Amino acid sequence: MLHYGWKLKMAMEKEMERKIKILIVDDEKEICELVKSYFIRRGYDVFTANSGMQAIGLINENNPQILLLDKIMPDMTGIELLQIVRAFDQDIKVIMISGDELDEETKLQIKELGVFDYLNKPVIISLLYAAVIKLVSLLLNE
Repeated sequence: MLHYGWKLKMAMEKEMERKIKILIVDDEKEICELVKSYFIRRGYDVFTANSGMQAIGLINENNPQILLLDKIMPDMTGIELLQIVRAFDQDIKVIMISGDELDEETKLQIKELGVFDYLNKPVIISLLYAAVIKLVSLLLNE
């Protein structure tokens, strides 16, 4: 346990040395702003998109390392968006978030698309932060 805490602390220190970019994609603007504020206070560079099409533009413009992606949106699903993104970006790390449970087919599909983690809404921000820290650690060790 102590060793894990030390590794987590080191990852947090290293993350501040290099500005990590996060894109939050959710059609609920309030969620985007809340999560954005949380991660900005922790030193991240954060962008938000309220639709899949807006997200594609922001990914191309800003090249984020982490994508926090809602599964259900009006213009396209998070899975459809991720299929488009994977055509031009295999490296972006993804945490998918949704209010519904996943069936086995969907679990397999998001695994094949390289989704790192899946969290249910309402999201507990400390769990989301812990998942992001794990991704930061992976990014720093690549």
